[in-house]
Amino acid sequence: MKIGKRLSRNLLSQQQLAAEFNINEICLPDVLQQLYQLQRIPVVKEMYEAWQQPDKRLSEKLLDQLTHAFEVRKRIHADYDLQAKPVNAEEYKETSSYVAFSTILIDVLANTNTQGINMRYLNVLLKLMDTILSFKERLNPIEAKCVLYALEVEGSIVIQLMTDKGLRV
Repeated sequence: MKIGKRLSRNLLSQQQLAAEFNINEICLPDVLQQLYQLQRIPVVKEMYEAWQQPDKRLSEKLLDQLTHAFEVRKRIHADYDLQAKPVNAEEYKETSSYVAFSTILIDVLANTNTQGINMRYLNVLLKLMDTILSFKERLNPIEAKCVLYALEVEGSIVIQLMTDKGLRV
C-alpha cells in the first residue's frame, strides 16, 4: 500500500492544511476540548472527560465500548446509553465524533510499541479513517488538522508493522 498516494488522493488540500497547522504538535485533551466546544456532542465530551482522568481504566472502558459500537454499526453516534447503545440512532453524522475517536485511537496506538499493538484498535482506525475521508469536505480546520495527523501516524504505524514482520514497504 502506498501511504503517500492515499494521503494525496484523499486529502486534496493536504499541503494547504499542513502549512496552516503544525500537524506534529497535537495535544489530545486540547483537541478533544476544541472538538467538543465546536459542536457540543455528548460522546465527544465523554471522551474528553475520560482522557482527563488520572485513572485510565475509565478511558480504556470507553475506548472499548466505542470500538465495539463502531465495529457493529460502522458509525459513531452523538450519545450512548449505559449499555453502549445509541440514544438516538439518527444522530451519527457529526464529524467531530468520528475525528475525536480517531484522535484517541491514534494516541493509544502511537504510544504502544508495535509488538504490543492492539490490532483490533488498528483495524477500527483504518476503517474509521476511510469513513472520515468519505466526508472530508465537511471537516472544519481543527478536524482537518486531526485527520492529517491521524493519517500521518496511521501510515507510520503500518510501515513499522510491515518492517517488523520483514515485509517490504
